Amino acid sequence: MLPAHVLLATTTSQIHVQRGGLYVRRSRTAQIEMVDGVPCVSASDTLAEMARDLSLIDLVPMIDCALATGESVESILSAIRPGARGARVLRRAVKLADAKSESWWETVLRLQHTLVGLGPVECQHEIWDGKTFVARADLYLVGTHRFPECDGGDHRDRDRHGRDLRRDKALLRLGLDRYGYTTAEIAREPGTVIRDAEAARGLVADPARVARWWALARPSSITAYGRSRLGARLESYRLATRHRVAEPGRR
Repeated sequence: MLPAHVLLATTTSQIHVQRGGLYVRRSRTAQIEMVDGVPCVSASDTLAEMARDLSLIDLVPMIDCALATGESVESILSAIRPGARGARVLRRAVKLADAKSESWWETVLRLQHTLVGLGPVECQHEIWDGKTFVARADLYLVGTHRFPECDGGDHRDRDRHGRDLRRDKALLRLGLDRYGYTTAEIAREPGTVIRDAEAARGLVADPARVARWWALARPSSITAYGRSRLGARLESYRLATRHRVAEPGRR
């Protein structure tokens, strides 16, 4: 469990904020935007801050969300300061982002394909039978008949389950394959997902692809090691509040 009591703040103010348990990092460049009348650090600068501690796998879903709510790629890139911690991973994450993604796990499932060379993958692909709309799939393995999807707990809802069954039969009639994966499978059994995609592309199973994914996923929050690593990073901020009031910004 990650510590829930950690609070990070960045301010451009000349006022030296002093609060017990509050970690303050001042910045001369951070942009402020109003959210319901409250001044907040901009989404782009917030992502730049998060990149200091998050892994690539954790950061891409955050950027997907920011893009989906109107943030621009240009704005995010402009928040990157050369030489800043996390600058390199943020640039890479921006290249991998897709505003069409609709959930955290959907993004991870997409990365599970693209980062091991099994792309391209299209998000939220609409499937039509002539002029009749059939379904909209989370992901489409471009060039195949395969549509990988993340199946959350809501898919077991009685009404939703009935709609899913009707959709699946419609896809089968069109010769299309929908492969649903639970979040547990995505996190703990990536080899299954990758082998399924290899088969869809007519490729021989290559253990190197699975190893490549694990090398990227291990530092992320989908693994116990990654959660422990992130927890330790956040804990360091809390501990720092015992010894200093603020860290001068490097940005």
